[in-house]
Amino acid sequence: MSSSEHSEDEDEISSSETEDTGDEEQLRIGPSPSDIASESFVTDVCCHPSRDVVALATVDGDISVHSYSLEGPSHELVSFSHHKHPCRRVRFSLDGTLMFSISKDCSLAVSDMNTGSPIHHIQEAHQNPIYSLCVIDEYLCATGDDDGEIKLWDYRRQQAIMTNKSCEDYISDMAIDSAKKTLLVTCGEGSLLAFNVRKKAMELQSEQFEQEFLSVQIMMRGRKAVVGGSDGSLSLFKLQSEQFEQEFLSVQIMMRGRIAVVGG
Repeated sequence: MSSSEHSEDEDEISSSETEDTGDEEQLRIGPSPSDIASESFVTDVCCHPSRDVVALATVDGDISVHSYSLEGPSHELVSFSHHKHPCRRVRFSLDGTLMFSISKDCSLAVSDMNTGSPIHHIQEAHQNPIYSLCVIDEYLCATGDDDGEIKLWDYRRQQAIMTNKSCEDYISDMAIDSAKKTLLVTCGEGSLLAFNVRKKAMELQSEQFEQEFLSVQIMMRGRKAVVGGSDGSLSLFKLQSEQFEQEFLSVQIMMRGRIAVVGG
């Protein structure tokens, strides 16, 4: 890391330290909506981008969408039953009008939130059960399966517009940068990959680490990526370079204008 980059990082740490008190005030726990009960084991949840609405995916393959409020009980708005096996991920489109879902039955579905019905359902999107999903923009999404295959989709088509098999283990998580250009992918074999969405090509792949990589989140205005490991560790990687550079992770780094929420 150059001296100018060190200076920039130190400036950000200093500014974040002055804002810590405000962050602590904002993080105080206040009133919460009533609990939402599910008869089946919940495998994933996703909050609507603009409404007080949450989608629940279940091990039965069903998806239920609920409204919630501080003023009263939650209400089920709509439910979907188009997956035959466990629904592993559910995501809303950026404007909240569509809902994307993937399943262990190898299918990818796009549902209309206004009509409450699927508008696209690709039954054999992968040859192996799909594990991860990332909505990129109003037309594009990415999926990864249990066998390490990654696909990029224009959901209006029945065929993937990019297929990549650079991993031998399951694709655990995906994240897209704010420019909708770089897709980061974590793999169960302990590696981090970067794809150029516009070029439909892989650009970087890290060395393999001893622990499985389970999750990834882009932070610091797209300059850093935080990766969660199976051993409970968090790894910080520098982006925007010719190779992934792992950096020392400290609480100060995590608090520079952004908050990372983790669970195990």
